[in-house]
Amino acid sequence: MHSRRNCSAVDARAFSLIEVVAALAVFTFAFVGLLGLIPTSLSSLSTAIDSTVESQIMQHISTMARQANFSALKNDQLNLYPGPDDHFPNREKADYFFDEQGEPIVDPARQQRDYAYAASVLISKAGTSFPTAAAISQSSPANSQIVTVRVGITKRSDPSRLRSFSFIVANNGLGP
Repeated sequence: MHSRRNCSAVDARAFSLIEVVAALAVFTFAFVGLLGLIPTSLSSLSTAIDSTVESQIMQHISTMARQANFSALKNDQLNLYPGPDDHFPNREKADYFFDEQGEPIVDPARQQRDYAYAASVLISKAGTSFPTAAAISQSSPANSQIVTVRVGITKRSDPSRLRSFSFIVANNGLGP
Protein backbone atom coordinates (compact mmCIF):
# COMPACT_ATOMS: atom_id res chain seq x y z
CA MET A 1 0.00 0.00 0.00
CA HIS A 2 1.37 3.29 -1.01
CA SER A 3 0.53 6.35 0.88
CA ARG A 4 0.28 9.58 -0.92
CA ARG A 5 1.89 12.57 0.56
CA ASN A 6 0.38 15.93 0.53
CA CYS A 7 2.75 17.81 -1.80
CA SER A 8 1.33 21.19 -0.99
CA ALA A 9 2.39 20.93 2.69
CA VAL A 10 6.00 20.08 1.75
CA ASP A 11 6.15 22.81 -0.88
CA ALA A 12 4.96 25.42 1.57
CA ARG A 13 7.87 24.77 3.99
CA ALA A 14 10.77 24.74 1.47
CA PHE A 15 12.46 27.44 -0.63
CA SER A 16 12.04 27.31 -4.34
CA LEU A 17 15.04 27.06 -6.63
CA ILE A 18 14.49 30.63 -7.81
CA GLU A 19 14.58 31.95 -4.23
CA VAL A 20 17.84 30.10 -3.49
CA VAL A 21 19.48 31.37 -6.68
CA ALA A 22 18.35 34.95 -5.95
CA ALA A 23 19.75 34.74 -2.40
CA LEU A 24 23.09 33.42 -3.73
CA ALA A 25 23.22 36.23 -6.30
CA VAL A 26 22.70 38.90 -3.59
CA PHE A 27 25.31 37.27 -1.34
CA THR A 28 27.82 36.99 -4.22
CA PHE A 29 27.30 40.61 -5.25
CA ALA A 30 27.94 41.82 -1.67
CA PHE A 31 30.94 39.50 -1.22
CA VAL A 32 32.59 40.66 -4.47
CA GLY A 33 32.20 44.25 -3.31
CA LEU A 34 33.95 43.42 -0.04
CA LEU A 35 36.75 41.63 -1.89
CA GLY A 36 37.30 44.79 -3.91
CA LEU A 37 38.22 46.65 -0.70
CA ILE A 38 41.09 44.31 0.18
CA PRO A 39 43.77 45.87 -2.12
CA THR A 40 42.94 49.36 -0.86
CA SER A 41 43.10 48.18 2.74
CA LEU A 42 46.44 46.46 2.20
CA SER A 43 47.87 49.56 0.54
CA SER A 44 46.73 51.74 3.45
CA LEU A 45 48.20 49.27 5.94
CA SER A 46 51.55 49.25 4.13
CA THR A 47 51.66 53.05 4.08
CA ALA A 48 50.84 53.21 7.79
CA ILE A 49 53.57 50.68 8.62
CA ASP A 50 56.14 52.63 6.57
CA SER A 51 55.17 55.90 8.25
CA THR A 52 55.46 54.35 11.70
CA VAL A 53 58.87 52.81 11.01
CA GLU A 54 60.15 56.03 9.42
CA SER A 55 59.03 57.92 12.54
CA GLN A 56 60.98 55.48 14.72
CA ILE A 57 64.06 55.93 12.53
CA MET A 58 63.75 59.71 12.74
CA GLN A 59 63.40 59.47 16.53
CA HIS A 60 66.56 57.36 16.72
CA ILE A 61 68.61 59.75 14.55
CA SER A 62 67.19 62.80 16.33
CA THR A 63 68.18 61.35 19.70
CA MET A 64 71.70 60.61 18.44
CA ALA A 65 72.05 64.16 17.11
CA ARG A 66 70.77 65.78 20.31
CA GLN A 67 73.13 63.69 22.46
CA ALA A 68 76.18 64.22 20.25
CA ASN A 69 78.99 66.61 20.96
CA PHE A 70 77.88 69.85 19.28
CA SER A 71 81.28 70.58 17.69
CA ALA A 72 81.28 67.05 16.21
CA LEU A 73 77.75 67.63 15.01
CA LYS A 74 78.77 70.86 13.29
CA ASN A 75 81.62 68.95 11.61
CA ASP A 76 79.05 66.57 10.11
CA GLN A 77 80.28 63.49 11.98
CA LEU A 78 76.86 61.83 11.84
CA ASN A 79 77.39 61.60 8.08
CA LEU A 80 79.42 58.38 8.19
CA TYR A 81 79.83 57.90 4.43
CA PRO A 82 79.91 61.29 2.69
CA GLY A 83 79.45 61.54 -1.03
CA PRO A 84 76.81 60.66 -3.60
CA ASP A 85 75.09 57.28 -3.73
CA ASP A 86 76.39 54.94 -6.45
CA HIS A 87 72.90 54.15 -7.77
CA PHE A 88 71.24 57.56 -7.21
CA PRO A 89 73.87 60.31 -7.81
CA ASN A 90 71.56 63.09 -6.58
CA ARG A 91 71.42 61.46 -3.10
CA GLU A 92 73.83 60.98 -0.24
CA LYS A 93 75.15 57.52 0.60
CA ALA A 94 73.30 55.70 3.36
CA ASP A 95 74.85 56.18 6.80
CA TYR A 96 72.56 54.04 8.93
CA PHE A 97 70.66 50.82 8.31
CA PHE A 98 67.50 49.58 10.00
CA ASP A 99 65.48 46.37 10.00
CA GLU A 100 61.76 46.13 9.15
CA GLN A 101 60.87 47.06 12.75
CA GLY A 102 62.94 50.26 12.64
CA GLU A 103 65.68 48.89 14.90
CA PRO A 104 69.24 49.88 13.94
CA ILE A 105 71.51 47.22 12.47
CA VAL A 106 74.89 47.89 14.04
CA ASP A 107 76.77 44.82 12.78
CA PRO A 108 78.58 45.97 9.58
CA ALA A 109 78.45 42.44 8.17
CA ARG A 110 74.64 42.43 8.36
CA GLN A 111 73.97 46.01 7.27
CA GLN A 112 74.04 45.59 3.50
CA ARG A 113 72.54 42.10 3.65
CA ASP A 114 69.65 42.47 6.12
CA TYR A 115 68.50 46.08 6.01
CA ALA A 116 64.92 47.10 5.18
CA TYR A 117 65.41 50.87 5.53
CA ALA A 118 68.49 53.03 4.94
CA ALA A 119 69.00 56.57 6.20
CA SER A 120 71.46 59.21 5.05
CA VAL A 121 72.26 62.13 7.31
CA LEU A 122 73.47 65.55 6.16
CA ILE A 123 74.15 68.40 8.55
CA SER A 124 74.18 71.95 7.23
CA LYS A 125 77.68 73.44 7.26
CA ALA A 126 76.60 77.05 7.35
CA GLY A 127 74.44 76.73 10.42
CA THR A 128 70.83 77.67 10.56
CA SER A 129 69.28 81.05 10.88
CA PHE A 130 65.92 81.90 12.28
CA PRO A 131 63.81 84.45 10.45
CA THR A 132 64.86 87.71 12.07
CA ALA A 133 65.39 91.33 11.26
CA ALA A 134 67.97 92.13 8.59
CA ALA A 135 70.26 93.63 11.24
CA ILE A 136 71.03 90.15 12.64
CA SER A 137 73.39 88.32 10.35
CA GLN A 138 74.00 84.64 9.68
CA SER A 139 77.11 84.87 11.86
CA SER A 140 75.26 86.12 14.93
CA PRO A 141 75.93 84.17 18.16
CA ALA A 142 72.38 82.82 18.27
CA ASN A 143 72.62 81.36 14.76
CA SER A 144 76.02 79.75 15.38
CA GLN A 145 74.50 77.63 18.16
CA ILE A 146 72.10 75.66 15.97
CA VAL A 147 72.38 73.30 13.01
CA THR A 148 69.88 71.75 10.65
CA VAL A 149 69.98 67.99 10.28
CA ARG A 150 68.52 66.57 7.08
CA VAL A 151 67.65 62.89 6.91
CA GLY A 152 66.71 60.92 3.81
CA ILE A 153 65.08 57.51 4.33
CA THR A 154 64.68 54.90 1.62
CA LYS A 155 63.04 51.51 1.76
CA ARG A 156 64.94 48.59 0.27
CA SER A 157 61.88 47.29 -1.58
CA ASP A 158 61.30 50.74 -3.17
CA PRO A 159 64.70 52.46 -3.49
CA SER A 160 63.47 55.11 -5.91
CA ARG A 161 61.20 56.59 -3.21
CA LEU A 162 63.03 58.98 -0.87
CA ARG A 163 61.35 60.41 2.23
CA SER A 164 63.11 63.55 3.46
CA PHE A 165 62.93 64.99 6.96
CA SER A 166 64.76 67.77 8.73
CA PHE A 167 65.05 69.05 12.27
CA ILE A 168 67.02 71.66 14.18
CA VAL A 169 69.48 70.87 16.95
CA ALA A 170 70.62 73.51 19.42
CA ASN A 171 73.99 73.49 21.17
CA ASN A 172 73.60 71.17 24.13
CA GLY A 173 76.73 72.41 25.87
CA LEU A 174 78.68 69.22 25.16
CA GLY A 175 82.12 69.65 23.68
CA PRO A 176 84.34 72.69 23.19
